[in-house]
Amino acid sequence: MMLAKPRLQKGEVAHLFSLLRVLIEERSIKGTYPILDLYCDWSVHGSLDRSAECLRVLEALTGLFVAATESGFEGNEVHDGVNRILGIKQLRTELKQILQSHGLCSICVSDDENWKGFFGLLVQTLVERPLEYPAVPKGKAKEVHNRSMSIAASSDFFIRRFSFSIAGQQLFWKVEARAEFVDIIGPVLWN
Repeated sequence: MMLAKPRLQKGEVAHLFSLLRVLIEERSIKGTYPILDLYCDWSVHGSLDRSAECLRVLEALTGLFVAATESGFEGNEVHDGVNRILGIKQLRTELKQILQSHGLCSICVSDDENWKGFFGLLVQTLVERPLEYPAVPKGKAKEVHNRSMSIAASSDFFIRRFSFSIAGQQLFWKVEARAEFVDIIGPVLWN
């Protein structure tokens, strides 16, 4: 069984998230695992632009970057904030919970070193699969889009798109702001 191994391959991680997505939908437990549900959806779509969690992430990133601009980008507030908004710690907790509650081995996420490898592989599957607003926001997406635009009214930090990328052996996150050429890139930290 693939979960009995401490280290998985990239394809196995992608397959696991696909299976977890089916389990979450069949058992109607999206509300129990909101961050896991986001990553499951994200891992099977070329881009995400309508899910409630996707919109929450974009709005929260806008708030983070506007606040950081006002405070002068002090310390690690941006990196810590991006990690918090992406729910990396919560993802690990939700993965452990769902695997253990269904009698499945969780060694791939329980051990710190295994988790780093696992999360790194997950991010590799998400490279160039952005979270973004729809081209023409409607309904809830329009409401969140407009609220985010209002938050960022006095700056160029309306975050319209978030993605992961790879340069060499390093994983990065990237946010694209309202202004055509305002992209902010930082290293992925999965502590």
